[in-house]
Amino acid sequence: MSIKDQVLALFNNETKVSFDDICYQIFKLQSTHNKVYNQYLEILGTDINSINSIEDIPLLPISCFKYNDVKTGEWDSNHYFLSSGTTLNRRSRHWVKDMDWYKAVSKEIFKYFFQMDDHMHICGLLPGYVDNPSSSLIHMVNSFIESFGATGSRIYNLQIDALKNDLIKYDRSFLFAVTFAILDLVSQVKLEDIQPTVCFTGGMKGRGEELAFAEVVTLIKKAIPNATVCAEYGMTELFSQAYAKENGIYKEAPTMRVMPKEITDPLSNASNQRSAQLGIIDLANIDTVSFILTDDLVNKSFEGFEILGRLDYSDVRGCNLMYLEAN
Repeated sequence: MSIKDQVLALFNNETKVSFDDICYQIFKLQSTHNKVYNQYLEILGTDINSINSIEDIPLLPISCFKYNDVKTGEWDSNHYFLSSGTTLNRRSRHWVKDMDWYKAVSKEIFKYFFQMDDHMHICGLLPGYVDNPSSSLIHMVNSFIESFGATGSRIYNLQIDALKNDLIKYDRSFLFAVTFAILDLVSQVKLEDIQPTVCFTGGMKGRGEELAFAEVVTLIKKAIPNATVCAEYGMTELFSQAYAKENGIYKEAPTMRVMPKEITDPLSNASNQRSAQLGIIDLANIDTVSFILTDDLVNKSFEGFEILGRLDYSDVRGCNLMYLEAN
């Protein structure tokens, strides 16, 4: 069974394939055949053979995607994901060897969280992303529409009236929306008689004050009181996504593991229930690097994880600005 087959098998409850076993296989592959990651491990003085726990695998700083072609093995591709970018700083580029693999993983994760058995009306409110062919979010939502979307499913840019009419028409739609866009929508409309699922993602992109997770949910529910509200956590550098319900606690996909690190020492593991730097192992990133240290702050618990904000030195990112009120 190939590594990719093993990764997909994680979605099968009856499989005997373990996350840790796959993780060690990928670490062995990437530590040897990923030039950027290999060089990073050499700088750290890491003895690859001494790694006895996945918690001890060094995580590559996410900024490396801005300045390097992060690839495992030698391959060429015309496809890449480019961060949306809200500043003049360099944008992250995540090369994609196999777009079908990204879509396959995203769809399995979507089914895992939402039990997509039948086709339903799926729509996206993604202004600013529609014109970006290198947006991972656009590729993801389009793949959901192609695989699970009923007739009439589509992505909207600034067609607020058309979206409103379709939400009324289809009643139980699944709406993916960038946070600033859904807040614009709910400030203009009140839809009391429909029961959509509204999944928001990303941040305000400089178009307004950043709101706490609970505040966003409250504003959506005020305009669409019967809506089921959830949120997606993803980024340019990841192939896997996490989803949160209205309580703001994100659940990891089977292909994903959160690794909280000490803010002052990102090589050290942080304990649960405290602010930490968000590290992620994403087994779906087989062709690039699966071990990533983000610039987000996180509170990890047994229930899942909460996004608390970003490190002070981090660049502002279009798809990564949501935060939660610290307890």
